[in-house]
Amino acid sequence: MTPPNAAPRLRDVIEEEITQGVFRPGDRLDELALARRYRVSRTPVREALLQLGASGLVVSRPRRGTIVAAHSAEEVVEMFEVMAELEGMAGRLAARRANDEDRDRLLKSHESCRSAVAASDPDGYYYRN
Repeated sequence: MTPPNAAPRLRDVIEEEITQGVFRPGDRLDELALARRYRVSRTPVREALLQLGASGLVVSRPRRGTIVAAHSAEEVVEMFEVMAELEGMAGRLAARRANDEDRDRLLKSHESCRSAVAASDPDGYYYRN
């Protein structure tokens, strides 16, 4: 039986393997093969691939499957520019709307990240951040 939180964890594993070159740009990501590889059902694989598609790491093509996206250096720069603008806007809006409870949660989150850095735990920092 597949655990209920399998898709987010699977997304992280596949993302990591893409960034490490296990899956290379243009590689086909077959749902059934991935389900076998990670010993899960096809549903969390499908969900993980949808999430990766939303982030631009993979591209789903109708009737042809999902492949690892191949981005030019220019596209990557443009993606980071857009993300930076969106994050800045989100930060401004959140700061304007924050209440004391929100600020307390943010400080606790920041402290949690600081603890991960002090413990030399990059994975812990990534997830806490």
